Amino acid sequence: MVHHNWEAGFASIHRDHQFPFWDPFHCGGISSIGNPETQHLSPFFWLSFLTGPTLASKLLLVGHTWIALLSFFLLCVCSFNMSKLSALWAVLWSCSGFFALQFGVGHATFVPFCFAPLLLLCWQKSLDDLRYALAVALILAITVFEGGTYPFPYFLLMLAIDAGARLLDKKSSWQSIVLSGSLSAVFTALFSALRILPILDTLRRHPRAIESSDAIDLKGALGMFVRRDMPPGHPPYAHNWHEYTHYIGWPALLLAIVGIFFAWRARRWPILIALCLFVSLMFGEHGNFSPWHMLHQLPIFSSLRVPSRFSVIVGLYLIVLSGFAFDGVVSWLKKRAQSKTAQRAVFAFSTIAALGIAGEVYINNLRHTDFWLSPAIEETASKHFHLISAPDWGRYYPIYASLPARNLGTAGCYPWGMQWNVSNELWSGNVAQVRIKQGQGSISSYTQTSHQWQVDLRLDTPALLVFNQIGILDGKAP
Repeated sequence: MVHHNWEAGFASIHRDHQFPFWDPFHCGGISSIGNPETQHLSPFFWLSFLTGPTLASKLLLVGHTWIALLSFFLLCVCSFNMSKLSALWAVLWSCSGFFALQFGVGHATFVPFCFAPLLLLCWQKSLDDLRYALAVALILAITVFEGGTYPFPYFLLMLAIDAGARLLDKKSSWQSIVLSGSLSAVFTALFSALRILPILDTLRRHPRAIESSDAIDLKGALGMFVRRDMPPGHPPYAHNWHEYTHYIGWPALLLAIVGIFFAWRARRWPILIALCLFVSLMFGEHGNFSPWHMLHQLPIFSSLRVPSRFSVIVGLYLIVLSGFAFDGVVSWLKKRAQSKTAQRAVFAFSTIAALGIAGEVYINNLRHTDFWLSPAIEETASKHFHLISAPDWGRYYPIYASLPARNLGTAGCYPWGMQWNVSNELWSGNVAQVRIKQGQGSISSYTQTSHQWQVDLRLDTPALLVFNQIGILDGKAP
C-alpha cells in the first residue's frame, strides 16, 4: 500500500508534472492529498527522483532508524543525565522488535514513531525555553507529512500524559505547561495545515470508525518484549505476530523492572505515570471501563485498531528505565571498587554487558528486515490510461504497487485502508475514458493526466459528460 502511494506520487510528478493531489490508479480514483497515509511531503520521498521510489522507500527506513538511534541517545544524555555508556540503550530502541517487524511487513507509515524520543526531549525543554515549542510543532507536522496515522494521535496522547503528570508532580509550573502546549498546538496546526485540512475533509466524506475488540493478557504482554519468535499455537489473538512483538530481551526487561526503583527514588513521576497508562492501553479491550475502550470512543482514536501497538511507547519508557538501572548498578559497583584495577574491571564488565545486551537485540531483529530486498518496479507505461478489471485480492496484491508505473488503474481497493466509496458505473478496458450520456454529440479527442482532463467535443443537445473516475463533490460515488 505504501509503495503504491510512492509510485503514484512519483508518476504524477515525473510523468505528468503535477503535484499528486489525486491518485487515479486505486479504487477508481481517490484523493491523494487527503489520504492520511500518503508520504509525498516527506523529505525522503523526494529522493525518489534521484534513486527511484523503491530505493527511496528503503532509505526512508534506514534514515529513520538512524533518527531513532540519535534521538534516543540525546534524550538519555540531555534529559535524563545518563552516562554515554548506558545511552547504548538507544540501539534497543531503534532496533527493537517493534520497528524490525512493523517495518519488515511494510508498515512504513509507522516511521514517525522514530521521532518519539526527540519529541519528548523538545517538549521537556520547551517548558523552560519556549523556542523548543517550535521544534515540537515541527516534529508533529513532519509526522503528519509522513502519513503518521498512528504516530500523530499517539504523540498527542504521550504529550498530554506527560503534561498532566508534570502538573501533578508540581516540578513544572502550570503556566509554562499551558503556554508551551498552546504554542505547540497553534504552530502544529499552521505547519501541517496543508495536510491536516484535506485529511479532515476526506474523513468527513469517508468516516473511518473501526471496531477494535482486541485484547491481550499478562502472559501475552510479557511475551511481546522477550519472545524472539512467534509462539506455538499463535495466533491466540486477533492479528499476526508482528502486532504483538517489541523484542528487547530478558536482560533489558529485568533491568527496566529494577529501574522502576531508581525512577521512584529520583521522583521521576512522569515516566512512571506514563508507563502505567500506556501499559493499560496496550492490554486493549477489557470491558467498558478499560482505558482502551474509553479512548476508542474519541474522535481520531475511533479510527485506530490493534491496541497492542501502544507497545512502541511502552517500550520507550521501559528502555529508559533499563538505562536508569544500568547506570545505577554500574555506579554502585564503582563506589565499591577499592583499586584502579577493580575500577578498570568494572568499566570493562559494564562495557561488555552493554554491548552484549544491545548487540543481541540488534542481531536477533536484523533478520526481520529481509522482506525489503525486492528489486525496483520497472514497467512499461500504457500509452493511454485506463482501468483494468479488479482481480480478487490474491491476484490484486502483487500488481497493486506497479499500477502507477504501468499507467493503469482499477476499481479495486486495498482492503485494510480507508473506506472509499467505489462506483459500480466505472468501466474497464483500453477504451475511451470519457463518454457522452443523456444527449447527442461526439468527442473528437481527449487527454488525461493524474488529475486533469482536456476534452474536445461537440454537443448537439444538452448532455451529461461522464468521466471514468469517482466524483468527490458530495463524497458519494456517482
